[in-house]
Amino acid sequence: MATSREYIDYVMECLSHIEGIDTRRMFGEYALYMFNRVMGFVCDDQVLLKVLPGSTRVLGEDAPTGEAYPGSKQYYIIEDLEDSDKMALLFRSLFEDVPEPKPKRPRRGKIA
Repeated sequence: MATSREYIDYVMECLSHIEGIDTRRMFGEYALYMFNRVMGFVCDDQVLLKVLPGSTRVLGEDAPTGEAYPGSKQYYIIEDLEDSDKMALLFRSLFEDVPEPKPKRPRRGKIA
């Protein structure tokens, strides 16, 4: 089951108070970004965030986890998107642990 456009709109509405949040379609689902850093994914109408020290501090080690896709590593399953204070703290804490994306190498032009 793919993520619905309505669910993405709901996620973005819940997280609208957090600066820098964005989504991009990726592999039929969505990647969740904060200032161009991948924080997690939205798959099958479910928000999944990376398991890193910052997210563990906020959610606790017993927080539910799941796979973004079969065979992927574990991600925290986020169920309380409407708790704006908790979401702000969670994303800011997680942001500190997610590295800057590597610069993309320029594409080579075709040789005629």
